[in-house]
Amino acid sequence: MNDAGDIADGLSAALPAVIRGVTMGAASVGVMTVISWQLTLAMLAVLPFVAVGLRWQDAVSTEQDADSNARRGMSPRLCKRDSGCRD
Repeated sequence: MNDAGDIADGLSAALPAVIRGVTMGAASVGVMTVISWQLTLAMLAVLPFVAVGLRWQDAVSTEQDADSNARRGMSPRLCKRDSGCRD
């Protein structure tokens, strides 16, 4: 298969998931607004801080995995997360 085919396959798999996620998020915010607009505003105000915290946690976890692999003498290119090394 060529690169264009790989891109098309990736988009055809990812696009429905993105659309589904955006739709669910918008519907959730809509329902929360109907229930309590004050709590919805509070949640939306806190959401950026949660997103930054999750990104930071992921960065720290990735760095710790790389350090652990380096201590064991594993090449980062050959090691996958939680799967050990391939020969």
